[in-house]
Amino acid sequence: MAPLRDNLIVGTRVIIAQDADLRGEISVGSGTVIHPKATILALQAPISIGSDCIIEETAVIVNRTSQPIKIGDANLFEVGCRIEAASIGSCNVFEPKSKVAHNVAIGSNCVVGAGCTLLPRPVTDDQLASLFDDEDALESTPEQNGEAETKDKRERVFETLPDRTVVYGSDSRRRVWSGEGAHQQAALHAKHLEYLRDTIPRTHKLKIIQGVRAPPPTSTAAS
Repeated sequence: MAPLRDNLIVGTRVIIAQDADLRGEISVGSGTVIHPKATILALQAPISIGSDCIIEETAVIVNRTSQPIKIGDANLFEVGCRIEAASIGSCNVFEPKSKVAHNVAIGSNCVVGAGCTLLPRPVTDDQLASLFDDEDALESTPEQNGEAETKDKRERVFETLPDRTVVYGSDSRRRVWSGEGAHQQAALHAKHLEYLRDTIPRTHKLKIIQGVRAPPPTSTAAS
């Protein structure tokens, strides 16, 4: 499958720093903030990002499969994380340097701890390196489509991380969060967004949106 043509669709109050790298077919929901040096690559299929998400410096979101990735609302992608999850719910936190493989789907209210790697099964060091290597996808040609299609047959979700799962520790252990403090976390996320919407436009140039803004909801005309 050939790489997608760049097409950016955004909602209202979206902040995207000029030097953020967005490639492929990407939609961004209202209120989302994308920091300088963040990277979003829709290499083979679209990425849809919900409302009020925060994508920090050097965070990377990649879709190298033929299936669209849908990301929910109010997610926080912290510095240096690399996320290829098959789908993501809402109100999740991906802490610095965390990684999520493409064959894991994330529920809602989950936390992937700093430096943790989330995989559906144990892998060798060589397999781990190839899971997060997108050089082949970036340099693919139409002649390689048959190989890509064969590879994609193996790219199915092997695990869905349940809601309120916390991944932590050097060996990426898991536990279930009770949900206590969720309201405080949501309030902190809202304040974080408010601060960023004020600060980033004053300290960084913003990307000029060349794509199409998401249309407002349509109402049925009275008969």
